[in-house]
Amino acid sequence: MNEYRSKYGQTTQEVDTYKQRIQKLVGENSALAEEVRSGQENLRLSAGTLSKLQGEFKSVCAEFDETKRKLSDTENAWKKLKLE
Repeated sequence: MNEYRSKYGQTTQEVDTYKQRIQKLVGENSALAEEVRSGQENLRLSAGTLSKLQGEFKSVCAEFDETKRKLSDTENAWKKLKLE
């Protein structure tokens, strides 16, 4: 009977040890899942920001090209006036 109690006590300790390990792993898993969610949200925001910046860049490039064209037209007009 004492042997049975000893094995029961030992088994109970092992079960408690495994419970603690499982609880620790579940906690770590939850923390990692939150980090992943946070990273995904940051990535989504970064992708949105990048897309917005690309749109603004294209707009500024178009404005720059238009300004260069107007400057060239103005220079040509100025040269014609000087020749007259």
